[in-house]
Amino acid sequence: MIDIGERVIDVSTLVDILTQLNLLHSDARDILSVYSKSIITRSQGIQITMQGLIHTKLLLQQTLDMVQDGVIAYDMNGKITFFNSAAQALFDCTVQEAVQLTVNSLFARVKIELDALTDEFSQALLQIKKHKVLASRQIIEENGHSTGGVLTLKAARHVEEQELKLWLHAKGHHAKYSFDDLVTTSSRMKNVVEQAEKMANSDLAVLILGESGTGKELFAHAIHQASTRSSYPFVAVNCSSLPDNLLESELFGYEEGAFTGARKGGKPGLFEQAHKGTIFLDEIGDISPNMQSRLLRVLQQKEVLKVGGTRLLPVDVRVIAATNRDLSRMVNDGAFRADLYYRLKVLQLLIPPLRERKEDIPLLSAHFLRRRGADEQLVDPLLASLFKHDWHGNVRELENAMEYVAFMNDPNLSASDIPGLDEGDEREFAAISPNEVPLQLYHSTPDNERFILNLIYQAKTSGRNAGRRSLVEQARQNGVVIHETKVRSIIEKLRSEGLIEVSTGRGGITLTERGYHLCCGNTEKGKSGAMGVTEG
Repeated sequence: MIDIGERVIDVSTLVDILTQLNLLHSDARDILSVYSKSIITRSQGIQITMQGLIHTKLLLQQTLDMVQDGVIAYDMNGKITFFNSAAQALFDCTVQEAVQLTVNSLFARVKIELDALTDEFSQALLQIKKHKVLASRQIIEENGHSTGGVLTLKAARHVEEQELKLWLHAKGHHAKYSFDDLVTTSSRMKNVVEQAEKMANSDLAVLILGESGTGKELFAHAIHQASTRSSYPFVAVNCSSLPDNLLESELFGYEEGAFTGARKGGKPGLFEQAHKGTIFLDEIGDISPNMQSRLLRVLQQKEVLKVGGTRLLPVDVRVIAATNRDLSRMVNDGAFRADLYYRLKVLQLLIPPLRERKEDIPLLSAHFLRRRGADEQLVDPLLASLFKHDWHGNVRELENAMEYVAFMNDPNLSASDIPGLDEGDEREFAAISPNEVPLQLYHSTPDNERFILNLIYQAKTSGRNAGRRSLVEQARQNGVVIHETKVRSIIEKLRSEGLIEVSTGRGGITLTERGYHLCCGNTEKGKSGAMGVTEG
């Protein structure tokens, strides 16, 4: 007996063999019937398997066509069997042309001689036409014999960019804030945010003006984060913190041997490190005339000359500058170059000081306390003094004050306990007469319901409307944050207590005799209509 292994034999062949051997009886016929059915089942299984393989091959091809690296596969004879889209672009060769070539002949077309097909290599630097690529080759083996290989070609530029991004990110050269981090309820500040969001969509230079501590750097971060350059570096430098010679080498870099102590191999400048991203020049008003001239050249030519260097390096960088100084006056006084000033202020953003948007104080205070895990209500007894304070240090000064409050964590803390705040603010505030509007964060207390009643009285006596929306705005102007739905519930409570009357149409809200006495503290009775204010 000869073992020929497992084979699929045609049924007619088996019939011929059984007939020649005179074995074609009923039992043999039954066996042949079962065998023929198994052949059909096996054939169907092979067909399903083939369809699965074809689908897998198409999926693999589509996936490899999506990657940025060139991928070339070849068989044991070196003939190309796969050629993805990136490889087509790199060699300027179609798939139909490539599969007619061997991998060696393909590379010979671009004047590159590959090593033997069985030699593996990794990250070999090759020049393919105008592109520098890092090439790697992996050999495919089966039963110890080479059956082909796969070449991957990665653009060196992409590798350098990714490594630079990782290096710069590790050094902190990335935006840390977005527009979502800006905390404000001020309509003026919201307009500034809207302007900044529009500026983010442009590549033009931005000049941010504002006093120290107003949040100029936060706006710079947010503008970069919302721009098309957000995936590239955000490099910030404080121009006032370095002397002229150090600032020059930091901004523009230096070549090896440029000065005593220069690093071997030189150093890339911040403009070079910010390539394709954004550089933020804080305190730009403090740079010297010499630095102004050098900076102007970079903005005009978009080229950087390193200290001690002779070669100009092209840079693609968006510039955002900030200062707390009056640059226009400095230009008039000859202290700042007019041409640089106009280069920087293509787009200009003015950040208002905290004393001009005091309605943000409750919200900012609560935010700073919450960020430090402290109880937000610790600020409530301090708000009167916070509103009276001038805040020359702006938001930064308020943040420092809240750090102190959070650290002390004392509900009995007074304004006089906080370094820098004026003493006696709370006592002065407590002495405000009943018909003056107190400045405080709204909580459901009788005193604060009286506050809303006083707002209605003030609106009536000044001839203004006092609807829900106008009361919300009037409260905000007085430093109280309150929602329209809360105003509605207070109006209903004041009505149930007999202090106001609410009617539909032009009648609006009308102070009752009791409500009028409570606001004025006298017996004068207002006439109906004269006290009425329209509810909107």
